[in-house]
Amino acid sequence: KAINKRYERTGSLFEKNFERKLIDSEEHLRKAIHYIHHTPKKHGFAENVCDYPWSSYGSVISDKPTKLKRDFVLSLFEGVETFKAMHEVDMDYGELF
Repeated sequence: KAINKRYERTGSLFEKNFERKLIDSEEHLRKAIHYIHHTPKKHGFAENVCDYPWSSYGSVISDKPTKLKRDFVLSLFEGVETFKAMHEVDMDYGELF
């Protein structure tokens, strides 16, 4: 904050600002959910998507109370079994970016 004030600038100094992308279809949302859950695996933080404890994946497949809109997410994947099966395969994310 001091550097920004001193040099009359705004924004992040060390990290690139994130970009927002409009999710304009259910297919796009399914791919975004899949991408988010696979990011820890892609970067080597977990061997499987279900192994990463800070992901919403566990909340989606669990029966425990959550603030997550579990029923909506599962409806996008037509149920928990399809959700799990879709997360076992790789997906092309070309359209996301």
